[in-house]
Amino acid sequence: MWLPPNKVVLTEEMKAEAQQMADAMGDGTGRRGSILEGGGDLLGCLGELAFKEVLTTDQYQFPLEIEHKPNPHYDLDVNQIKIDVKTKWAKTMPDKLWEGSVAMGREDNQDVDAFAFMRIRYYEEAMVDGVKVPGNVGWFIGWLSKKDFYDRATPLKKGEVDPRPSNNNQFRSHKDQWNVYHYQMNRYLKDLVGPELF
Repeated sequence: MWLPPNKVVLTEEMKAEAQQMADAMGDGTGRRGSILEGGGDLLGCLGELAFKEVLTTDQYQFPLEIEHKPNPHYDLDVNQIKIDVKTKWAKTMPDKLWEGSVAMGREDNQDVDAFAFMRIRYYEEAMVDGVKVPGNVGWFIGWLSKKDFYDRATPLKKGEVDPRPSNNNQFRSHKDQWNVYHYQMNRYLKDLVGPELF
């Protein structure tokens, strides 16, 4: 049975810090390469903090040097590995046939080594005016190097229906994006942040 490899508790302090980070982005247009075009700033910031928490609470046989200063290309520098964290909502436990996504248009010029994928829990009954509110748990799903991501991902143009047979809900893309299944990702963080990977 497939399960997310890491779960993280989302504290009120983390949520408040994520809200401050999102507010600091200013005009609501979001970061470059955002699937939600600014509508997911809080989600993205909380995903970054949750990923950092997973890194700092997991046990490694080597030290981690983590710099969390988001820029147009990536979110965290971990042992000189540039990682862009991609986060989506989840209203239940994530499944192996769910997907991680990266917006199209930056394939050649994004200065990044790897993508890390997170999910943040929300509850429909807690939504405020149709807006999702973070729950108390998030999951690290997996990671892929930039090259492996684009080798494995399926491209979808805005308005296209995902053609793969596992698209049971007839998902129609709302933005040009690349999608990769959860089960296609690397699950072990030590293989990402270990010495001399890249």
